[in-house]
Amino acid sequence: MKRGLQRSATLGLLLSAALLGGTSPAGAHPLGNFTINVYGGLIVQQDRLVVDYVVDLAEIPTYQARATIDLDGSGAISQGEAAAYRDERCAALASGVAIDAGGGPVTLGTTRSAISFPAGAGGLATTRLECRFESAADLAAQASITYVDTNYEGRLGWREVTAVGDGVTLRETDVPATSESSRLTAYPADGLSPGITSASIRATPGGPRLASLPGPGQDAAAIAGAPGTDAGILAALAGSRDLSVWLVGLMIIVAIGVGALHALGPGHGKALIGAYLVTRGGSIRQAVAVGGAVSVMHTASVLALGLLVVSAERVLPPERIYPWLGLASGLVALALGSWLLISRLHAAGRLGAKTPEPHEHGSHAHPHAHEDETPLSRRGLAALAVSGGILPSPSALVVLLTSISLGRTVLGLALIAAFSAGLATSLIGVGALAVRARASASRRLPQRVMTWASVASAAVIAVIGVVLTTRGLIQL
Repeated sequence: MKRGLQRSATLGLLLSAALLGGTSPAGAHPLGNFTINVYGGLIVQQDRLVVDYVVDLAEIPTYQARATIDLDGSGAISQGEAAAYRDERCAALASGVAIDAGGGPVTLGTTRSAISFPAGAGGLATTRLECRFESAADLAAQASITYVDTNYEGRLGWREVTAVGDGVTLRETDVPATSESSRLTAYPADGLSPGITSASIRATPGGPRLASLPGPGQDAAAIAGAPGTDAGILAALAGSRDLSVWLVGLMIIVAIGVGALHALGPGHGKALIGAYLVTRGGSIRQAVAVGGAVSVMHTASVLALGLLVVSAERVLPPERIYPWLGLASGLVALALGSWLLISRLHAAGRLGAKTPEPHEHGSHAHPHAHEDETPLSRRGLAALAVSGGILPSPSALVVLLTSISLGRTVLGLALIAAFSAGLATSLIGVGALAVRARASASRRLPQRVMTWASVASAAVIAVIGVVLTTRGLIQL
């Protein structure tokens, strides 16, 4: 009985955390939740070369790596398992960095390393791996040094290289001395990766010494925050060892709540839905249709990407698909917004050419505000579904993958369906508010004002399309 009460209290806290939005800051990885981000800081000394090497795995690559880290398949990563993964990966990464100094290649060895698992977007775990590589060198005279990093070639993510001298002066260098991302801890707001994986340097002996070397310190053997079942609230519940009817019911409730809150975050077509319904006019029924269509598309995208991760990730890495989905979303929104903008501008022109006759309504006389009562077209519905729902939620994807890994595929599908139902509820609410607001405004404002409001709403959709398309092109 006591154990049951403790379990109930724990799950209650998890539920509260989910419904109160207990997530980590969004946007931690500027290029998305599928990225592998790499920083190499070259430190040139007279008698040795040092590389401060950092890898930041975003949420989905961290999930994919868990099968390799969790050697005993317990679902929780022990200190020993994390240390073994850290040492293996640092050794592998050292072999992927090629340095030529003074006309010959040098061999790097790992001297210190550290690993941690910070919480990422939606409470999902990420991985931060720090390795210090060193190699003996003799820079008694001027020397040319080249640095080439071949690790994670073809994988989407931030790439950055810096170089500084420590008792050595860098006469020529084609990379900066300071990290634009503060060693992958604070990415710039624009999210534009430098895309640097190599450096060419000319160094001479003599120069100021560094106060200290960056990278793992003396206590680097310590493992910071080794994760257990910290892949998010839904993934934690889906990974529970003991299932019961009431626990499954609680999972469904949490999934609906998380989906509803998730829809209120950035993206998911809220602005598109609102602007479309303001532009076209519409009814509550149409708001339900739009919200439902976006939710169905979102569910389909999660299932499709989950299938790709499970069955064909080596052939077609999911992070290569994600930018194309973003580009498709942007192009569809741009086409939809452009078409609506042109049609609304034509309507505004016709209105300017012919002023409607005023009609008496009680003691007031005003122009009859003719509402656009045209039904929601299939093309418009499909366009909104694609632009608002084609990008799958990483949180929902991890829930599905966790369930599959535990042999609970049916439960995972049920949770995704519940998540999408919550998503649809919020989107329908947004659409209903847009419909009500437009109806209320049309009763109080002249037809000319409403017509130009529709023009402005169409322009908003087109601008959203431009932003999404640009972001997709940058990430390709």
